[in-house]
Amino acid sequence: MAGKTRLRRYRDQVLAGLMIMGMPACAWAQTVSVVQDLSFGTFASGGGGTVTVSPSGGRTAGGGVILFGGGGFSDGGPANVVVTGTPGSNFSVTLPTSASLTSSGGSMAISGFSSAPLGSGGSQIAIGATLNVPNQAAPGNYTGSFDIIASYE
Repeated sequence: MAGKTRLRRYRDQVLAGLMIMGMPACAWAQTVSVVQDLSFGTFASGGGGTVTVSPSGGRTAGGGVILFGGGGFSDGGPANVVVTGTPGSNFSVTLPTSASLTSSGGSMAISGFSSAPLGSGGSQIAIGATLNVPNQAAPGNYTGSFDIIASYE
């Protein structure tokens, strides 16, 4: 029988970050713990476009989006989570296809979620995604959530 662990992510963004909370979904000692939050960093919407954070840590802009970094601005980065459960068991991770962020000034869609293992143990995973930034998006703190499911085989 495959055990499943759900992870609900809560977004707290200075046009950027994503906090993640792991919650076990069954009685087995399976957990998903957050090491680092996903952050799209600080940027200006310009004429609209995208901000992509890869699992390897790269951050790129598309369209009219302008990235800021250093000097007190957030550079952004992938989420890092640790999946723990039955020693020696294999597991798979299911990422969402989309999510959205909202603030009092509007909303932005997240898509293109991707992940990659970190290190040789395979239990730590980096997660990236693409933020779709509308033309003239209002500055502010955007929030939202999405699920990650870790399934043990």
